[in-house]
Amino acid sequence: MKCYKNIIRYTLLGFLSLVYFGCEESPGPQGPTGPAGPGQIPTGGVILFESASPPPGFSFVGNSILVGDTWRTVAPMLVNRARLAATAVNGKVYSIGGLDPASWTSTSSVEEYDPSTDTWRTVAPMSVARHNLAAAAVNGKVYAIGGVAAGCTNVVEAYDPSTDTWTTVAPMPVTRYLHAAAAVNGKIYAIGGFDATNYKITSLVEEYDPSTDTWTTVAPMSVARLRHAAAAVNGKVYAIGGNGPSGFTNLVEEYDPSTDTWTTVAPMSVTRYLLAAAAVNGKVYAVGGTDTFDHTSLVEEYDPSTDTWTTVAPMSDARVRLAAAAINGKVYAIGGRDTSGITSLVEKYHPLIEFFLHKKD
Repeated sequence: MKCYKNIIRYTLLGFLSLVYFGCEESPGPQGPTGPAGPGQIPTGGVILFESASPPPGFSFVGNSILVGDTWRTVAPMLVNRARLAATAVNGKVYSIGGLDPASWTSTSSVEEYDPSTDTWRTVAPMSVARHNLAAAAVNGKVYAIGGVAAGCTNVVEAYDPSTDTWTTVAPMPVTRYLHAAAAVNGKIYAIGGFDATNYKITSLVEEYDPSTDTWTTVAPMSVARLRHAAAAVNGKVYAIGGNGPSGFTNLVEEYDPSTDTWTTVAPMSVTRYLLAAAAVNGKVYAVGGTDTFDHTSLVEEYDPSTDTWTTVAPMSDARVRLAAAAINGKVYAIGGRDTSGITSLVEKYHPLIEFFLHKKD
């Protein structure tokens, strides 16, 4: 009788969602790694599964384990950059524009990250070089919104990964930078920032509809701010932290497009600005930034179902002016500036996931 563990390549959110522990008379035709699927697991074998409800032919043992809450360094960008934007679409992550440390000017460079190969490649650049822009993805396309070019700009460009081309679409009605953006229900929301026309920090929110190529002004935030972050989850948009006329803030507001209203929700535990945010698995993650004193590696997780923030594992490198994107159940913290300067560093966060033990009947 030979006992062994077999890791079965069923995945959930990038983790192994099913692991077999047990004994058999022989490892079977696949050698010492054991059986290839749950149907080949012998009676009494135990699996880890992502649900407390057992798969057919198994019974819940009554125990679970927690896996994750870890950061891992992945392949760096090809170019160091800060004040960039990032988003994810069609299984890829895009780092967009930013500040080139070699020339200390805006860049139009765009890079694409493939998590399946852990590689970055350069794709078509934007037509307008810029930093302090915002980005969001909707309907399979990436949108680069506003920012600072030669001067402040309201230019919006759409990138189509299938053709590797950028197209200029309708500009924002109000020229802005240091704003944030998020997409929900097929629309993009450009949130707050610095109003370069009226020269002030703004609470303005504009909604872009790609189907009509039009912008509409919607309800403003209750507090004007810039250098904040935004993310969308469960049909709502969250504006997080930043600084406004009264100084730095840990304020978080939730926007409901169905009612065109903003609601103040639980604040972050730490006041931060120049941070990034992304949403995955129904949670929002506020990543890095500065805590008013210094660069921080702090990461907090917001659960809308309980209106609570929880501190999770920090990044390995404290950074400001970074970007974040979420894909395949993971959060990517991209570039920015650490205590040594502008960086190409990319880190990947695995959220905490509970796995349940089930025994083969």
